[in-house]
Amino acid sequence: MKVVCQFCRKAVAVKGEGAIYKQVVCWMQPGKTSGAKLVTDGAGWAHSVCIDAETIMRKKKPGQDESLF
Repeated sequence: MKVVCQFCRKAVAVKGEGAIYKQVVCWMQPGKTSGAKLVTDGAGWAHSVCIDAETIMRKKKPGQDESLF
């Protein structure tokens, strides 16, 4: 299966050893950061370094609202 990183748009080796993330959809109680229920596959893949960079960038932007789209 060929997939690309949702952030850098470069190829992701989904079967290889390496630091990658897979997007999932789940249900969580408001205000909680753990305890995901009914986890299902999403459509996205990303390199861990891209996830880390995006996390840092979002923390630097005050007042940014999270969105699914």
